[in-house]
Amino acid sequence: TYLVKASEYGLRSQETFNRFDRLSWLPSVVAQAKGNYNSNKGFAGTNFSFDAILAAQWTLYDRGQRYVALRENDAKTAEARAKFEGARAKAKANWIGAKTNLVAAQVALTQAEAQAQLATRAQKQIDSAFQAGFSTSLEVSDIDSKRFFAISAAAQARVQLEVRKVELAAAEGRLAALLSLLLLRPAT
Repeated sequence: TYLVKASEYGLRSQETFNRFDRLSWLPSVVAQAKGNYNSNKGFAGTNFSFDAILAAQWTLYDRGQRYVALRENDAKTAEARAKFEGARAKAKANWIGAKTNLVAAQVALTQAEAQAQLATRAQKQIDSAFQAGFSTSLEVSDIDSKRFFAISAAAQARVQLEVRKVELAAAEGRLAALLSLLLLRPAT
């Protein structure tokens, strides 16, 4: 979002140059006034004297320099507009990607939690079967490791979900606010 704002301000400043280029055919006007005080009245018999100059310059022919500057600034404005639109499109694409990644992380978490629950139920069944003498200790060890990996995958999916939430906040330009909230939250 900061890149978008910077591009927008760059476009605005370039459009201001173009506005002044459109008015560059107007004459240049210079006004100058000067006052003077002298404690010696001298020959004129006064202590104050004033001078004023008013000048206007109208360029009739500048060898095309005005048109060159006008076209150059038009091209720079088109470039600034393209950068602004590109930055907006990139920011929107980043936001869409972050939102999609968040949904995918939520689905992955749901799947990992379901697998952990299934592994927990399977472990209970194998433990019951072992107590009854219908399964071996190898099967118990195998289901324990499967349950451990399923719970580990669910924990990793939770972490990935939090990472995706932060990515979405960054894409929306809310990262600074989110970080200040996280820093202010008491440790648990």
